[in-house]
Amino acid sequence: MGKDWIGNSRSGMYGLGASNRSKRDREELDFYATPPIATEALLKKLDEVGIKLPTKILEPAVGMGHIASVLKKHGYQVEAADVVDRKWPGTKIQNFLDTESIDCDAIITNPPYAYGAQFVVKAMDLLKDGQYCCMLLKIQFMEGKERGDLLFKSGLNPEWCFVFSGRINCAKQGNFKENNEVFEAATQGEDISDYDKPESDTGGQIAYMWAVWHKGYKGYTKTVWI
Repeated sequence: MGKDWIGNSRSGMYGLGASNRSKRDREELDFYATPPIATEALLKKLDEVGIKLPTKILEPAVGMGHIASVLKKHGYQVEAADVVDRKWPGTKIQNFLDTESIDCDAIITNPPYAYGAQFVVKAMDLLKDGQYCCMLLKIQFMEGKERGDLLFKSGLNPEWCFVFSGRINCAKQGNFKENNEVFEAATQGEDISDYDKPESDTGGQIAYMWAVWHKGYKGYTKTVWI
């Protein structure tokens, strides 16, 4: 039986206890796009802590290419995949959790809320020792008995957590503006790095972080702020 990527009204955000917004039904296929400024911040912080990413990167939940477009702008080769075609050029339609092998040397993604832990386990299974996986997650991801047992108590703790000191806003269905210009731009393969306006002037309602896993790392998780 396949995964329920849509989820019900108590999945994902509700399980993580995120404000009264958490009681809304999840967007179709759990698609909340990443503002380009978040990926820019990740790359800057990786450089600051001395992590050099390889050239070939897998984005397994590419959506409309919000992360991929920033990575490509910085010279990385991005293999794009997702469970549905949202018109990002070259998207391979596949379920990451069913992937058996990859031809990339790092993974960067904003995983579906309800399956973040499973994405981590799969990524660590696919990567080789010394390779990196970066995932945009709610800070609440670091709590919870189920994730604790599945990840942290079994040694799958991230090497780094880059915590956003200010709130960013992941846009429902990739719609960072009142109209859906970003979708039209993405379908044409255009640069969408300017589409980073939040839904409101006060930013998002959820605290996010980039969690960085280093395959084979056995030490404590180090936390810094973006």
